[in-house]
Amino acid sequence: MAQAEYQASLKILQSDGGDVLGPQIAQGWMDHRFDFSGVENRLAQPGGVAETIEIACLWDGILETYQALKGSLSPLAEHVLGHFSHAYPQGISLYMILLGEAADAQAAGQRLDEIWEVAMRTSIEHGAAISHHHGIGLARQAYLRQELGTSFEVLEKIKDALDPQGILNPGKLGFRR
Repeated sequence: MAQAEYQASLKILQSDGGDVLGPQIAQGWMDHRFDFSGVENRLAQPGGVAETIEIACLWDGILETYQALKGSLSPLAEHVLGHFSHAYPQGISLYMILLGEAADAQAAGQRLDEIWEVAMRTSIEHGAAISHHHGIGLARQAYLRQELGTSFEVLEKIKDALDPQGILNPGKLGFRR
């Protein structure tokens, strides 16, 4: 089965003008996939900017979403890279990795805020999920209501019913309390 899928993938790749480059690219990635020294070195610099943002998208929209993210984030960082992870029959998660520099630590913080705003807005505009498995967290909570639309109201009513005193993570996920 794996061989048949590989051969079918090669046909699709080659029909779209792709080339088989051999195993060295994958092996290079495998050898360095846990090496975060570039990110750590960037963050050690005054004004260093480094961020990784993961989203998820259906297959029929991932190319357009990737291109939109790459285009909209490129003015905010010197390096904007992307890679796919966690593939499923219906879609895939996309990690956008940004490395850049700002004048100082305060400017770097402002740049990161702008990066998140642009990434979340662009993802929502293209129908992507603003997170895959890393969760919403503080960086994404301002965008959850927009992503979920009217479903957010249902989620908020469930939260109110289960936590009428508002003691479970108050103010998180964009809830009223």
